[in-house]
Formats: sequence, C-alpha cells, structure tokens
Amino acid sequence: MMKSFFLLLLSVMAGCDNDVKGCRGGWVEFTCFYPEGQKTYRQIDVVNHTQTITTTVKNKLENQSRIFLYHNTTAKYLKVLIKQLQPEDFGEYRCIFNRDYMSSKKVELEYKFNNCQTPLTEIVTRTDKVTFTCDTSEYHRQNDKRQNKRDKFFCKQNDFFICEDILPTKSSPKSKGRFTVTDTDRGFSVSISDVSSEDAGVYWCGVKSRQGKYRSAFRQIQLQVLTPQTTSTPLIRTSVASDQTTTGPAENLGDSQVGVTAAVVCAAVLAVVILLVLFFIRSKTRRNKAEKQKNKEQKDHSYAEIQEPPQKTDPGAAMKTVYVPSAFMDYSEITFKNISEEVNGDIYSTVIDNDQHSTYATVHDSKPSL
Repeated sequence: MMKSFFLLLLSVMAGCDNDVKGCRGGWVEFTCFYPEGQKTYRQIDVVNHTQTITTTVKNKLENQSRIFLYHNTTAKYLKVLIKQLQPEDFGEYRCIFNRDYMSSKKVELEYKFNNCQTPLTEIVTRTDKVTFTCDTSEYHRQNDKRQNKRDKFFCKQNDFFICEDILPTKSSPKSKGRFTVTDTDRGFSVSISDVSSEDAGVYWCGVKSRQGKYRSAFRQIQLQVLTPQTTSTPLIRTSVASDQTTTGPAENLGDSQVGVTAAVVCAAVLAVVILLVLFFIRSKTRRNKAEKQKNKEQKDHSYAEIQEPPQKTDPGAAMKTVYVPSAFMDYSEITFKNISEEVNGDIYSTVIDNDQHSTYATVHDSKPSL
C-alpha cells in the first residue's frame, strides 16, 4: 500500500518522461537518461507494479528473464528491453538512480492493440529479390496527435536479441546498399535485392521516437535463404504445350543412380576374376612343388641292392655284385657269390619297385666263356 502511494506521488511530482505503446508478443525498448549528467551512479533500480530489478553492471548487457538491461556510463543512460510482451508487462515503470526516488524517471508502457501483426516467414533463393511490408496505420490512428513525433524503423536481430537498425526511414525512398525503404498508404515496405546467405535471420519492423527514447516492434519477419541448384543438375523447363514433358533433376538423378549401379557391378566382377586368377596360380604352384618333391624322393632311392644266394656251397666263392635297370629308370644292385661251377642258362631276379610292383630282370653271367 505504501509502495503504491509512493509511486503515485512520484508520478505527480516527476510527470511522464516516455509514453510507449506495445503489442502482445512484440518487444519494447526504452531509455532512462541520468538525472544529472555529471554524477556517477553505481546502482539503478527498475520498478514496476510486479517486481523490482536492480543492476550494478556497467557497459555490459545483462539479462534477467525476458528483460535486458544495458547501463552505458559513457552516454549516461540505462536502456531497458522487454521481449515477448505479456499482459502483466504493461503498466508504469520507474528508473531509480542510487535509490534517489525524487529524481526517478517514469515510463508508461501501454497497449497499442491486443496482439501484434502475424509473423511472416519468407523463403527465397540466393540472388533473388524479396520485399516485406509493415503496416503502421493502426498505431498511427491511436496516436494521431503524436504521429509527427514518431519514425518507422526496420532492424535485424542478433544473437543477444539486440535489434540493430538496417537504415534510416525518415525519408522515402531511402536506400542503403541492397536495402530500400518505400512508404505505402498503410506503412512502409522494405526490399532486399541480390539476397545473400548473410541476409538470413530475424527482422523486426515498428515505430520509434525521434528523440531515441524508445522503440516498439510489432511484426517479426523470418528470412530463410536457400542455395540455388548447381550446374551439375540443370533444371530444364518447357512451356510450349501442356502435354510436353519437363526434364528436371529427378531424371538426372535416376541416370546417375544407374551409372553408379553399373560401376559397382563391374567392380564386383573384376574382383571375382582377380580372385580366381590368384587361386589358379596358387594351385599350380603347389602342384609343381609336389611333383618336384616326388621326383627328388625317387632319385634318392634309384638303386636297390639285391643279393643272390649262392647256388652251391663253395668256401672260396666270393660275392659278386651287378647292377640292373629297374622301373622308372631306377637301377637295382644285385649281388651274388661267384659260382665255382659254370651255370648253364640265365639267372632270373625279382625286384620290387617303390609302387610295390614286381619287375623281372634277366641277369647274365659276365664271366667270359673259355
């Protein structure tokens, strides 16, 4: 009760410094200048009918819920920004410097109308031209007596919810680079030519005081910028007749998919052929090694010793050895004792080769006849 009475008393004594009108869903920004420019203020309180916000931070943006504060000690002011306005945000605000209530600054935040204009989303391609419209007629109808004291503005929001003016809107047409502002019967329009990716983002339009004490934004514009199609997938349109077909990226995409599939199949077939060749070479190498090993073993057993028992007992008889050929060009060694008596006919010997086959050889006596 005492607080409300004290604020009422201050309103009567100090009067109204700013009369700001906003809309639900938009945002407002107002400025409280130092009561005395030569003084330094360590603490500033922002008071309304629901809360008191105190700041001691200097030259740095401070965020408290939906309210942003910036105390500029060089320009000697406190800037207050309230985003996403709700019904409880409207009413009287006071900026109190160093708890000096007698020199406080009052700001009255009032409804412009219940809701802001419908947000707008524009999707364009790079190098295109886009135009936005902002309707300020309703705002001016409610403020006919003060219309000549207000200007329009168009700004782009940054990551800290600070909206920086794109270009002045006091005269029409007004251009700055690729941006052009033109007055209309109900407000103004903004055009951007040769749109680039850097132009994408959130824009706001609204009105502001010529003294720079406040700004009120009532329409949000979301700009999305797309990258144009590359020359690798050209879009060809025909409009000679309605029954003619149109060749576009979809057909090119189908052709590219067929080419990719064919390349994959060829690569798979080539891989299979290479594997088969490698397998054949490896198998042949193994067979050659096996044959060489077998031939080596056969050469190691190329001779076999065969002893022929003596036909008759003779103390003076001596063993006699002869060599005869066996299977596979092998040779068998046959040894027998000298026979003291002459043997009529041939001597037969049986030799078993490596494959357990019987081989018959005729052994002739090498003793010369007398």
